[in-house]
Amino acid sequence: KTGTPHMEVASLARQCHESFRAGAYDRALSSLQELRQHKDNPKVMHNIVITTFFQGGCRQPHQLVDLLTDVKSRVEERRAEAEERGESVVDDVDLALLTYNCVIVALQLKSYAK
Repeated sequence: KTGTPHMEVASLARQCHESFRAGAYDRALSSLQELRQHKDNPKVMHNIVITTFFQGGCRQPHQLVDLLTDVKSRVEERRAEAEERGESVVDDVDLALLTYNCVIVALQLKSYAK
């Protein structure tokens, strides 16, 4: 492959997005796994969880909540570790998105339970 690592990461992210939008979840997951090798961050893990959920036909919402909560916990742990080292933390958006998705799925589960 040619190009800078940043260009390769951007290309993989674009491939993943296009594959997901086309409903090609296997291809999207493959791109995400490759992307994860270049850039291990919560956004990639979040997208792997969401893509896997869609790949499975959106049939296991309880598992989705559990997996999103796990990713959220990892983000919080990384944040605490970074703060202990005196590093700045810039993952507020990641944490907010994870929290938002957990709440939305939980509300939908509660709604369907009625």
